[in-house]
Amino acid sequence: MSKLSKERLSQYFFLILLFLIIWLSYSVLEIFLTSILLSIILTYYFYPIYTSLLHGIKNRSLSALIMILLILLIAVPPAVYVTLKLANEAVIAFQNINIQYGPWTKEFIFNFIETHVPLGEMLTQLSTQFVAFTKSNAQQILSSVSNAILQLFIFFFVMYYCFKDGPAFFKHVQEVLPLKNQQKKILTHELTQMIHAVIHVQFTTALLQGIIGGIAIWIFGIPNPIFLGFLMFILSFLPIIGSALVWIPCALWLFLQGHTYASIGLLAFGFIVLINIDNLVRPKLIHNSTNLHPVFVFLGVLGGLKAFGFSGILLGPIVLLMLTVLVRFYREEHAA
Repeated sequence: MSKLSKERLSQYFFLILLFLIIWLSYSVLEIFLTSILLSIILTYYFYPIYTSLLHGIKNRSLSALIMILLILLIAVPPAVYVTLKLANEAVIAFQNINIQYGPWTKEFIFNFIETHVPLGEMLTQLSTQFVAFTKSNAQQILSSVSNAILQLFIFFFVMYYCFKDGPAFFKHVQEVLPLKNQQKKILTHELTQMIHAVIHVQFTTALLQGIIGGIAIWIFGIPNPIFLGFLMFILSFLPIIGSALVWIPCALWLFLQGHTYASIGLLAFGFIVLINIDNLVRPKLIHNSTNLHPVFVFLGVLGGLKAFGFSGILLGPIVLLMLTVLVRFYREEHAA
């Protein structure tokens, strides 16, 4: 066998081994891939704050830990506030319904049950079905809870080391990429723009929907417009259906209260204005900040949600941006 043939065989063996290891590595990391990617992206976004913190503290480990605590403080209090407020509103709503419709409802229900419903047999069947469901799905429920806790741990674990050792890791990735130096700079610049644009635009459109939706709810006379506007802001991070989870029930409440025209007005405002903030404003703002076409932004968000879950709001457009940049590099090389 000639020397050239041996070199080619060695190259082929290396490529086969490389692809095999990549496939095995993907199989190992697949379950954690979304958490890892999201932690890397958010670390990159918050890294300037970490750098400022590091200048004052002079300790990478402590600065990384403080950053994780700050991110937890950003995320946890709003979630706790919304949960407690929703529970309180549910109790108040139940009390109001009981006061207004309690006597009539009780009389109707008890008369109907006495004459038409075999209550004892129904309760026995329900309890049996509940026990059977719990037994058959206990392992799956426990597994889902354990997986969610594990994903959260992986997210913050990776984020800690991304803050602590981020520059060295990023430099190593740049060295490994089989691209020209100019292409590496362009790819880094495009990714930086996309990460900042997606996060800023998601926050901006959610805030816009929360403010406009809260004002609309206040105009149509629905109680607690500030809280409901804040709830719309939180839910608006879910595209299309997010804020609709608030204003559609509000319109239904107006209809049940006898305010038919106000209910129709709120529904019309929601479908004409609030939904179009998601469908039109969000892709347009991201397009203005990056080179990604609004169609790719819209498809990236929806496809990302299906592929990665809620994290796909960030990951979907970024994946499509990398695709367009790499296709551009290929076209330039092919033209040259």
